[in-house]
Amino acid sequence: MKVSVQFFAAFLLAATSVSAGPLGRRAPDSAGDALARRQTEVAAAAPVFPTLSVVPTKTTPSRTEDDEEEEEEELQKRQNTTPKDRFIRGAQRSGANATQVDFLRTVPDDVFQKLRDNGRKIGQAFRLLNNGTVPDLAALPTNNPNRPPRPTGTGRPRPTGTGQPRQSGQPGQPRQSGQPGQPRQPGQPRQRLSIKERFIRNAERKGVAQDRLQTLRNTPDSEFESLRTLGIKDHLVKVSQLLGDDAKVQFFTTTVPQAVYDELEQLETKTGEAFRALRTGKIPTL
Repeated sequence: MKVSVQFFAAFLLAATSVSAGPLGRRAPDSAGDALARRQTEVAAAAPVFPTLSVVPTKTTPSRTEDDEEEEEEELQKRQNTTPKDRFIRGAQRSGANATQVDFLRTVPDDVFQKLRDNGRKIGQAFRLLNNGTVPDLAALPTNNPNRPPRPTGTGRPRPTGTGQPRQSGQPGQPRQSGQPGQPRQPGQPRQRLSIKERFIRNAERKGVAQDRLQTLRNTPDSEFESLRTLGIKDHLVKVSQLLGDDAKVQFFTTTVPQAVYDELEQLETKTGEAFRALRTGKIPTL
């Protein structure tokens, strides 16, 4: 069955940056296109598959008992859905047609479960590496370690509507795309940041010192473009060098065994190939 790749592209490329993974990481051409690798990077910040969310606005009213009951029901639904359910729901939100959805329903549940487990392991491995810890991929849990169970009866907090417009960047403000600090106007094309711009933006979010940020701004674009084709070890070392973190360079080059990098590369490649198979209407083997 031939399935259009457009909705998969929209679904897998929904995020343009990731804070928990290595800055600027992109897939090398030899390991496949960047689309599937982008999905594994997203897993460093969140589960592979999307979940429902409530987007508050400036007119959101105060919380009521009905709101809490509704949110509790929604939470229960999310907890009772499978990775396959969430993947299909995300594909539908991205514009999947009936034929595409029918194809996804023919894919065995364990394929989506394995993709989610792989994504979470990859994400945890990158977080541990960035925190100066050598990961053991075989021992990493496949449940979501960053989302402890919510006590029964608690709901998502919502801001009280004040009637005043929110300033950009305040909690509860829906994310907008455009120039930094400026919301994108309706009909305005979405701005595509270069890898250098994304790198610097992520560095700012990570609290990198201003003098180092200025050094990055003065660094030739080619230094950042080279990040696209590097393997995991070389990529992490290069990022640490750009950030002036000598301790991390030492950790990545002498402390982390090469076998860890090899295992992580294999897991990324295997997961990326599975996503590419789904994009082309094939059931992957994991």
